[in-house]
Amino acid sequence: MQQEQIKERKMTVMVVICAVLSVLTAAFIFRNSLQPGAASDAVSLGVVERINAFFAQMNLGEPFGNHLVRKAGHLLEFALLGLWLGLCASSCAALLRGRAQMGPKGYEEGKRCASAIKRLKDEKTESICPKSNKATVCVAGGSAMLAGLGVAIVDECIQLGVPGRSGQVSDVVIDFCGVVAGCALALLASFIAHRLNRGAAASRR
Repeated sequence: MQQEQIKERKMTVMVVICAVLSVLTAAFIFRNSLQPGAASDAVSLGVVERINAFFAQMNLGEPFGNHLVRKAGHLLEFALLGLWLGLCASSCAALLRGRAQMGPKGYEEGKRCASAIKRLKDEKTESICPKSNKATVCVAGGSAMLAGLGVAIVDECIQLGVPGRSGQVSDVVIDFCGVVAGCALALLASFIAHRLNRGAAASRR
């Protein structure tokens, strides 16, 4: 019981940290979108010059243009947002799942599920647990991606009112691809951490 409480506190801290990082990343994205076109171009051109100078030192020419770097910047900043959102959603799902198992009948139900999963560990079929891990992952990932899509849409809407900037559907698509990549990385990291923790717990028995 005490171990479950410690795990719950850790998950709560993780949710709070990832939520704060998500908000800060979204604020950074919106701040960049509020820059006028001329100022934004000046920043991106400076980045292009530094990147091309690095490649020029290796006699590789100047392979990157301003348009490519700007779109790559969109992709990377939204991938970072997707990473934080994915970690927040997966941690929140784990927290809620743990609380559900610690309910009035949660402890005995958790033992029954763990025993059943152990018997069926070599099978790839659905888990007989009432709380499906696959469903939890889908809900967590979907929620994170939906939140990221909302940020992408708001970001492009902001640019509609900024001089020299424009909101484009293609940018929303690029931004959402970054969110999906970040969420996928977060869910993969959560899955690996879960497997490692489960293996460590099994070795202690």
